[in-house]
Amino acid sequence: MRFKTLLLPFGAIGLTWNSLMSWAGGWFTLMVSESFSIGEKDYRLPGIGSYIQKAATEKNMVAITWGVGVLLVVIIGMDQLVWRPMLAYADRFRLDMVSTGQP
Repeated sequence: MRFKTLLLPFGAIGLTWNSLMSWAGGWFTLMVSESFSIGEKDYRLPGIGSYIQKAATEKNMVAITWGVGVLLVVIIGMDQLVWRPMLAYADRFRLDMVSTGQP
């Protein structure tokens, strides 16, 4: 009960924005984490990051365009379906320190 009525509303805005920034930071490391080499061994995990890196290595502009397009669709979809509703929910708990108008 304490978590639901006190702690979650107090931390909702911070948790939402930190989650959003962490998710965005993960996109920067996508290609490195899916395709890397250690010594003589080359590791490639299935995913959009390794697809784009392989296309860039082969200088295949059509494949790069498709990969970046899919990446943009995923990012925009996540923004519209996950992050915006979460931000709207967290905005309910905003505490403003400035008085606006009559109480």
